[in-house]
Amino acid sequence: MSTGPDVVAWQALFMVAALAFVMLVLPWLLVRDSARAVRHRDAAGERRLFASDREKRLWLWTSVVVLAIYLTLSPAQTLAAALRERGLLGPFTWLVLGSVGAVALVRWVKTRPGTHEIGAALGVTVVYFMTLIRLPVPEARSHLFEYGLVGMLVYQALLERKESGRRVPAPALLAVVATSILGWLDEVIQEFLPTRVYDLRDVAFNALAAAMAVSAVVLVRWARRRWGARH
Repeated sequence: MSTGPDVVAWQALFMVAALAFVMLVLPWLLVRDSARAVRHRDAAGERRLFASDREKRLWLWTSVVVLAIYLTLSPAQTLAAALRERGLLGPFTWLVLGSVGAVALVRWVKTRPGTHEIGAALGVTVVYFMTLIRLPVPEARSHLFEYGLVGMLVYQALLERKESGRRVPAPALLAVVATSILGWLDEVIQEFLPTRVYDLRDVAFNALAAAMAVSAVVLVRWARRRWGARH
């Protein structure tokens, strides 16, 4: 099915807007929200759906990111094809990933990391870089970003719920499982799109992205607690 230049332009604009929110706006919202977060237990006899306002916001942002991924499934394929024809798909992919890394670095520096945390973050960076350069298809690299972000958001929401006094067993494992299910639904949706296909390899990539991202957050949090306990 042919696609006119106007349609491609609108799809590209939609993709850029979605990427701008996910790469630039959302990380800054998370930084500000984390700094002013106030956890509290429910009052006697009160049992709300969300344990805190921050948990509610985290689930809202998770929903927005997942919705953005689902809605851009078709435009992403069209944009990728157009970029590939011009030999720009690889550079564009690295530009996106570099922007995400830069925003994440600025966000992280604001937390004033200690020695152990810096070491853990460098280790995570090396693992991600080695994984990215071993992925032969540029589109596959997007899975690490998309469902890595979803996994981190789900984990932060579950962690916020647990630290606010609710019972949440194994939040890290639960976040990986929940994100893997969302990644599987991504592929199910693609089965019904004319320009996409259901691919079990992508299901595995989505699950891997969730596991890597959540493991990275757990490792860096552990390093921060260890550094803080000794200084």
